[in-house]
Amino acid sequence: MTERTVDPMLQAFVDVMNGAGVQLGVSVLVGGTWLSGTLIPPRMFTEELGEYVLEAAGDGAQSIQTFFKTIGRSWFPSESELEIRGTGGAKTEKEGDAADLRPFHLHLRNARVVTAVGPVPDEGGYVRVRMDQVEGWLIGDLGPPGYTPPPPPMLG
Repeated sequence: MTERTVDPMLQAFVDVMNGAGVQLGVSVLVGGTWLSGTLIPPRMFTEELGEYVLEAAGDGAQSIQTFFKTIGRSWFPSESELEIRGTGGAKTEKEGDAADLRPFHLHLRNARVVTAVGPVPDEGGYVRVRMDQVEGWLIGDLGPPGYTPPPPPMLG
């Protein structure tokens, strides 16, 4: 079995998007199925996922929310957090191989499987996809005619 590689153009695109903090609709082909959603930076993904879990499961999920926020701060520190750590803005903690700063995952909000009858689930969810599993990609949110993805959540 051959090892799957990451499309270098996709990886560079995601790196630029993450660095700029930009959110943009993207669609990826994974396992022969189109997945569509809003590409968001990984730190935003962990923050929003923590809020989503807390909202869905109630106050009993406080420890799960804390888990996601801790992962976000640890794996995806902001520039100011890096300065406080004394790394002078150099990212020392990252995804993947310790010597590699490139992203290896896509982080999608409002992610849905695209079907002929419409998106599944209707309101979408949070999905993290390994880039080495992506067979094809496009910029834009796929959906039936007239589909508009829900607005981003308001973090409290």
